[in-house]
Amino acid sequence: RSLTAFLQHLDSEVFWQINRGMVVNVDHIDSVVRDEEKGMVVRLRNGAGELAVSKSHQGRFRGM
Repeated sequence: RSLTAFLQHLDSEVFWQINRGMVVNVDHIDSVVRDEEKGMVVRLRNGAGELAVSKSHQGRFRGM
C-alpha cells in the first residue's frame, strides 16, 4: 500500500506526514527547529533523533 492510502486510516490530528516517506506521531515531537544544513527539523522526545521536514510539509509545523 502507498503511504497516502495508509494515512487515510490514521487520525490526521495525531499523525502528520513530514516528507515523502515518513509520518510522525505529534505526541512524540519535542521541538521543531530550523537547521542551516537540513532546513526544518523535528526533534523527537527522549533524544530519539531528528527528522528532516520537506519543504512541502513545513507549513503544518510552523508555530510549534
